[in-house]
Amino acid sequence: AGAKMAVVDNGGDIALVCDRPLTVSLYSGGPLKGLGLRVEPTDNIQGICSSSAKIGPSISLGCSNICTVLSNDVSLADACATALGNMVKDENEASLKDSVRGIARIPGVRGAIANVGGTLALCGKVPRLVRVKDAEELITKRVLLS
Repeated sequence: AGAKMAVVDNGGDIALVCDRPLTVSLYSGGPLKGLGLRVEPTDNIQGICSSSAKIGPSISLGCSNICTVLSNDVSLADACATALGNMVKDENEASLKDSVRGIARIPGVRGAIANVGGTLALCGKVPRLVRVKDAEELITKRVLLS
């Protein structure tokens, strides 16, 4: 019993289970455009969570365009994406690499991605990066219910 295909997006924090490959777009709001993650089928829930100092209403102590963390524990992915976003203080490549390595070493984290400006750092088991069409109208927006 249970869903074979489900994607829940809470403003950049995604929980999913999929019985077929799918692509998750990484919208950075910066110069690095058109990147996505090609997620392979899985029977387990996966968390793909992102944090940004440039996009959205959340407060970040860093300067990242986007930081994304992958884990089978969605709450862990969310917390680590926030932590990674707070760690990223500049576009220095060595600093970005150190930050993603530190997060990727946390037990339960599968992979980490950090982007500032035109610089991208990855560590761990990150799905294959693919080209996607940036479609800002598809990004989760704030919804007010009355």
